This record gives sequence, structure tokens and C-alpha cells, in this order.
Amino acid sequence: MGYDVKEILTPISLLRYRIFLISAVVIAIGIFIALFISFSISVPIKKLTKASEEISKGKLDTKIDPKLLSTNDEISLLSYTFNQMTSSLKEREEALIESQKKLKNIIEHSNEVFYVHDINNKLIYVSPQCKEMFGYSHKKMMTDWTEFITDNPINKKGIALTEKAIRTGKRQKPHILEVERKDGEKIWVEVYESPTKNENGEVVAIVGALRDITERKIAEDKLNSLYELSKKITSIVSKEELLPWIAEQAAKLLDADECLYRIREGDYLIRGGGTKKGMELMETKRLKIGQSLSGIIVK
Repeated sequence: MGYDVKEILTPISLLRYRIFLISAVVIAIGIFIALFISFSISVPIKKLTKASEEISKGKLDTKIDPKLLSTNDEISLLSYTFNQMTSSLKEREEALIESQKKLKNIIEHSNEVFYVHDINNKLIYVSPQCKEMFGYSHKKMMTDWTEFITDNPINKKGIALTEKAIRTGKRQKPHILEVERKDGEKIWVEVYESPTKNENGEVVAIVGALRDITERKIAEDKLNSLYELSKKITSIVSKEELLPWIAEQAAKLLDADECLYRIREGDYLIRGGGTKKGMELMETKRLKIGQSLSGIIVK
């Protein structure tokens, strides 16, 4: 009994074809699912990446597409968190801007001059009041701050305190400086300053404020002169020694170049004393009360 080989192999070939077809369909479905999953993940990720790039440019109003928030999956949670983060950053930015406005308003309307200089004493910021206090424009002030002080010995103490602050990183006590304005007038300023450091703890600059205390300093100097005068009076017995010294102190108190005086003896004013140059100007030794002295009636 013979067998037809073709007849026997036909079912096998048919089965093999069906297996191949099913495999191809399964592979196709797998590829489709993979592409779908990939697309459904990559597109949101790309959108998140783009939004991140926008925020990095300072565009804090950037929001994630609302459609991504309705998927109820990890992408939705990530998108929600992202939007919360941008909202928080926006609020902080607005608060910072408002604080900067308030600080700027305080600085620009203060009677003090605020400044920042580096560790080499070069000014890198000065508030607008510099024009009123020193007479220089903001641009002209951007130089070594020691160029604006006088040669008064008291300024050496101020320089030493600033150098110590830079060296130690610690705030020093307030001090005074004598400064020369653009018009040549000398004024006194009180200095409050503090060192600033970088993330490594190194001093990189000094920030401070200057207050014009010229009137106060003049008043203090006059009080000191009066105090010295009182001490001198109590220690001097001789009239010849006391009166010239009083004339010198009077000249200082009155901001006068010279000072001289006469002593009354009966109906006459006798040349008494005064500062050295003042005595040279007072030629007439005796003046009768009522006599004209340079157009002034002596009484």
C-alpha cells in the first residue's frame, strides 16, 4: 500500500503557514502596542522637557497642557507636580520683585549713601545720593574710595578698620572719615560697613552706608574747645597768659581766622591781646570810648 507524500505534507504546510501568520500578527500587534506606549510616553516627556527649557529662560508662566493632567497615570502626576512647582516659583519671583522695589525705594530716598567696594577698595556700587553728598556723578565714583578722603590723620584709623574687616571677615565698629567734595569743601561722614563672603567663606566685598555728620562734628569740636577752655581757665593764674589763649579758642569757636580784644580802663579801651596776626592789625593802643574805629563807634 503506497502513500502520497504530497497529501501527507499538505496539512503540515498548512499548519506551518497558520503558525507563521499568527506569529506575524502577534509581532505586528506587539510592535503597534510598543509604538503606542512609546508615543504616549515620549510625547508628554517632550512637552515636559520643552516646558523646562522655557522656565530656564525665566518664563515662569509656562504651564503643562491640561490634557496631560487627565490621564490619571504617572505622567499626569508628574505634570501636576510640574505646574505646582512653576506656580511656587512665580509667587517667589513676585515676592522677590516686590522686596527689591521696597529696598530700592528705601535706598533712593534715604539721607545716607549706600555703597559696595571690592577687596581692592574699588567702588562697584554707590547709591544716587552720592551726587548730593559728594558732588560727583555715579560714574565718577566708580574708582578707589580712598581718592575721596583727605590727608587728615583720623582717616588712617578708618582705612585700618576696613582692612581688618577684609582680613578677618568680621564687622568692625563704626568710624568717621573726613572727605573732600568735588567743590573742595571738606565734610565729615560716619561709616557703617560689613564684609560679604562667597560660598567658600572668603571675603569678596565690603558693603556699607555713609552719613553726613559735618554739623554734629563741628558742634562736638566746639564743645570740646569750651571744655578745654574751662580747664585752661582753672589752671592759669596769669592774665597775660590766659587772655591770648582765650582769643585763640574764640577764633576756633567762631570759625574766624583771627581774634583780638581790648580791656576797658575807665573811659578808654586798652589793647589787650589776641591771636598773633590779630595783634599786628590792632595798631592803636588806646581808644577812647565813643572814638571811631574803622567807621565803628566804640561804646
